[in-house]
Amino acid sequence: GNADILEALGVGKQLTAADVTASSLRAKVDEVAGSAEIRARLAEVSAEVRADGGVKRAADAVESSLPAR
Repeated sequence: GNADILEALGVGKQLTAADVTASSLRAKVDEVAGSAEIRARLAEVSAEVRADGGVKRAADAVESSLPAR
């Protein structure tokens, strides 16, 4: 799923549904927010997206794949 992809990209961490509690979620958010590695990887991914046309190009790609109205 999406969490697997984000973790594989190095931009997030996931919790299994069975492990989600208010406390575990807060701890994971704190872990991600404080991670220099994730921050660096997010900067890399952000630069890649901008170099590839940014959000506008991504939105155009999604819209072009939708059926005509």
